[in-house]
Amino acid sequence: LRSGVRIVVPGGNAQDRFAADDLRKGLRARGVRIGSSPAAVSIYLLRDDSALARDVLRRAHETFDPAMGPEGYVLVTQPHEAFVIGHTAAGIFYGAQTLKQLVRTGGTGPILQGAVIRDWPAMRWRGVHDDLSRGPVPTLAFQERQIRTFAAYKINVYPPYFENTMQYASNPLPALPGGSMSADDAKELVSFARRYHVTIIPEQEAIGHLHKVLLWQKYAPLAEIPFGAVLAPGQPGSLQMITQDFDELAGIYPGPFLHIGADETFELGQGQTAAEVQQQGRGAVYIDYLLRIHQALAPLHRRLLFWGDMAMSSPDLVPKLPHDMIAVAWEYDPEPNGYAPWIDPYTHAGMETWVSPGVNNWRKVWPNFDDGLRNIQGFTADGQKAGCPGMLNTVWDDDGEGLFLQDWYGILFGAAAAWQPGTSSIPQFAHDFGPVFHGDESGDIDAAQQALIDAQNALVRAGLNGAQDDYFWIDPWSGEGQEIAAKILPVSAEVRLDAERALTLLAHARATGKLRHQQALDAMDLGARRIA
Repeated sequence: LRSGVRIVVPGGNAQDRFAADDLRKGLRARGVRIGSSPAAVSIYLLRDDSALARDVLRRAHETFDPAMGPEGYVLVTQPHEAFVIGHTAAGIFYGAQTLKQLVRTGGTGPILQGAVIRDWPAMRWRGVHDDLSRGPVPTLAFQERQIRTFAAYKINVYPPYFENTMQYASNPLPALPGGSMSADDAKELVSFARRYHVTIIPEQEAIGHLHKVLLWQKYAPLAEIPFGAVLAPGQPGSLQMITQDFDELAGIYPGPFLHIGADETFELGQGQTAAEVQQQGRGAVYIDYLLRIHQALAPLHRRLLFWGDMAMSSPDLVPKLPHDMIAVAWEYDPEPNGYAPWIDPYTHAGMETWVSPGVNNWRKVWPNFDDGLRNIQGFTADGQKAGCPGMLNTVWDDDGEGLFLQDWYGILFGAAAAWQPGTSSIPQFAHDFGPVFHGDESGDIDAAQQALIDAQNALVRAGLNGAQDDYFWIDPWSGEGQEIAAKILPVSAEVRLDAERALTLLAHARATGKLRHQQALDAMDLGARRIA
């Protein structure tokens, strides 16, 4: 690519021109000159029904068939030309993202690797579920950067998680100024995401996790127990508030889905619904409330997602749920015996089911990517076997300290696992992450990631839950602090050496030249320093 590239969109489609512009920006970031020199490599973005696309496919002995779906593409690179062929704008866009990844840094400049690729996703919906209620509430500009990066790795769903951080005109009290998302910002983000083929699915908790709402005096009577986090289903005001909130959400987020949460409703039956739960059982009261929410929101004509952890404990009642609802099965630990217990209660009832692993970032100074990647790998593969069309990879900020920029390693492995059929390779991902995401051909960033995994594993071997935020802040002279210190001491030298090795490798990688996603490297540096 020493002579640069020129990008051609023969069809002139506006969405394809947007893909071309995104490709230009991505290639410039990789050191490729964009121009019209006669020696420049020509990159064509083509629809599969064009004469040129048919000729390229014939010469490459490839076909474009319906099994590839709307997001599939064929990519053919030759010495002086490259062709991205898709049936839709999404297919062309994703083919262009793969072409970016084929550009590597050579001794004399950027090199486009030769390839013939015929590719399409294993799962229709591939998402990152982001906690916007317990950690820092991102700016609109930061969310737009997230969307661009998600799309670059073929993630097509973004569910922001709201407890009290979405602003509602009908219920304005809970969302605090400066710490919540406005309707105008949300609409702008929806418009931005649409250009990148990303659907936003807002999650507003509709039963549990509502302590920051229920602490307001106006809503306190709706709580199952005083100062609790769960709505009392028997209170008419509970359903009224939820209906008002979701009416507004539907007007802001025009996608086909809404997420009602409904997880971890442990307080149900401990207060206002005690008599009902004692008479009918907790599962029956819970399922009944889901049915009432479904009926109340039916005029919105959206499919409702809900977390599957509560209803799975009453599998005999699951068939009562409407089959247009989508169960999101979640579990965040590696499970050597597989994830069927979380998936089967819903698929056996004939319900559409999505799987939801996690990056294991919560309450940690740096994510536990060893557990996280094995969880993502196994749960996603089992979901594919069970015919689940969607995967939501989760980021949670339970104690308020989570930094999203530390999570990209787990997020991008989730993107690969949901796109690729079968069981994605962790070693292959660990080898490719540094070059593809950061443009680091030295291997130092990949080695730094492994060093921090080694540090986490040493702490786990010592009987601790990895590099917890609690361990960082605890008073070392307290009784609990001394207990933790006694466990850390036998592995402290090993852990510090691993963290120091990561810091050294990061410094070496940055010294080699300009890398991409520098803020993510800053976040990695911070995590390593807190571990050390």
